[in-house]
Amino acid sequence: MKTVYGIVADMRICFLLPAVATFVMLTGPACATDDSTKEKAAVCGPCHGEAGISQTENAPSLAGQPDPFLEWQLIFFRSGSR
Repeated sequence: MKTVYGIVADMRICFLLPAVATFVMLTGPACATDDSTKEKAAVCGPCHGEAGISQTENAPSLAGQPDPFLEWQLIFFRSGSR
């Protein structure tokens, strides 16, 4: 028999999952489909590869990196600290 806490936890999940799914569907995927974004990313391609998989020995692959890592690297480049 489930405890009250277990039932409440199940209810939260039942209400939370549809809300998250709706949010994801409304916001859409985060991808670089904008032409200006593709132009800016074209500078990175020769070293980091077209699909983000580097063929160059000293350039790391960007594909599969977590979003916060990439965001912070771009911030460091913009500030001049990297």
